[in-house]
Amino acid sequence: MSGGKVKILLAEDTPTQAAMVKFSLQRLGYEVVLARDGIEAIEKTYQERPDLIVSDVIMPRLNGYQVCRLLKDDQHTVGIPVVLLTSLDKKQDMFWGLKSGADKYITKGGAVGELVEEIKKFLDERTGEKPAGVKTETSPEKAGGLGFDVMERVIRLLDRNLFESTVVNEIQDLVNSLDDYSKTIVSVLEILGKVIDFDPGCIVLSDDERLELHTFVNRSVDGAFLEKLGTEAGRILGGEGGGPQVMKEEVYDPGGLLEVPGSHPAQIGSLSSSKLFTKGKPSGIIALASAQVGVFSDRTEQTFDIISRHANIVVDYARLYERTKRLSITDGLTKVYNHRYFQEQLLREFSRSERSGRPLSLILLDIDRFKRFNDAYGHQQGDIVLKELARVLQGNIRSGDVLARYGGEEFAIVMPETGDSVCGEVAERLRAAVESHSIPGQDEDLRVTISMGVGSCPREGISSPAELISAADRALYRAKENGRNRVEC
Repeated sequence: MSGGKVKILLAEDTPTQAAMVKFSLQRLGYEVVLARDGIEAIEKTYQERPDLIVSDVIMPRLNGYQVCRLLKDDQHTVGIPVVLLTSLDKKQDMFWGLKSGADKYITKGGAVGELVEEIKKFLDERTGEKPAGVKTETSPEKAGGLGFDVMERVIRLLDRNLFESTVVNEIQDLVNSLDDYSKTIVSVLEILGKVIDFDPGCIVLSDDERLELHTFVNRSVDGAFLEKLGTEAGRILGGEGGGPQVMKEEVYDPGGLLEVPGSHPAQIGSLSSSKLFTKGKPSGIIALASAQVGVFSDRTEQTFDIISRHANIVVDYARLYERTKRLSITDGLTKVYNHRYFQEQLLREFSRSERSGRPLSLILLDIDRFKRFNDAYGHQQGDIVLKELARVLQGNIRSGDVLARYGGEEFAIVMPETGDSVCGEVAERLRAAVESHSIPGQDEDLRVTISMGVGSCPREGISSPAELISAADRALYRAKENGRNRVEC
């Protein structure tokens, strides 16, 4: 626009309309180049390097929407403003026009003078803005021969859009598998691995108290590589000041690539990342890494950005689903599993034990003289005791064991693959840990003891989960009768 006349490319297939608009624009001092259809509009964009494109929507060969999409997709022409003209005035037409990348959508219907005035108003509003135009590396010679080249570019654009929409649909389909939270998260990285060449990738998810690190291995790399990737992703997400510590780490290596012998790269050569957001705030990050330098092209980054935006929705749904599911199976006070989940897990493990013949044990326990404790110190202090007890128990059992609040001051521990002798030893260790644990009180530290009953199967007389519970409950009753603060099997 600066240093000469403003050049407008007018794409209009109706000769009379084209002539009238061209004449009116020229009277205002603009230079006007005519194109009779969509293909010619694209050709002349590269040849003439206009400051503005004014295009009818309904045209032969390529319509105005397609012309706009094509030019806005090309880095050499993306900066040229496009005004679409049409007699269509439905909301969906205006929506599609703006979604195609148009800078303005003008409905034809009045006099030519009114139409031209709208174009002039648009240009005046952009006064002072330097138009991008066609980049100088795109020469008229490169654009010349041109009909076939334009159609080839249209086909490439359609193919690329189809490719990206197919990948996006595959990402969105993950919503149907939200029952497996970790698998859903890692599947996002699996899909990215199908279309982007990277070594490992990771998704870091953050809340106020913890970070989750899910890593997908796509190439043979050293363990140090994964550690550096997770550290760098966490740094990008949390900033230099850092954030919550990693509480959960999961590495998904379906091909066993970490176990492949040989020398594997340990240094990151290229890193590409995209932040995830929840309610407008950063809540996670997807990071892809390669041992090679400069492997992520502009086109790759664009594909990554498109996929990440849709992955953000899936990850958000997965986290919400997992949080809701966790709340439904968690005791609100102690944050261990609730009674309903305990019953479900006991049934599952009992059925598995029956099929395999492997042992299964159950511990039932409760706090000794807890009513007297509540009467002496109050129910608020009693709640603190319950929470502290749950924390001590959780910290002293295996990751595969299931700790649940059975009811009131009673807790249950399901221990798969464990016979009664080993379970008795574990129970004794838990009893001692609770007895030695100090619980903060208002004036002094307090202590409590627990009584524990152990039931195990396979065993004669135990043919159902209910009978296993009864066996453990009878053992707990014996522990109470025999003096409390003890384990009975």
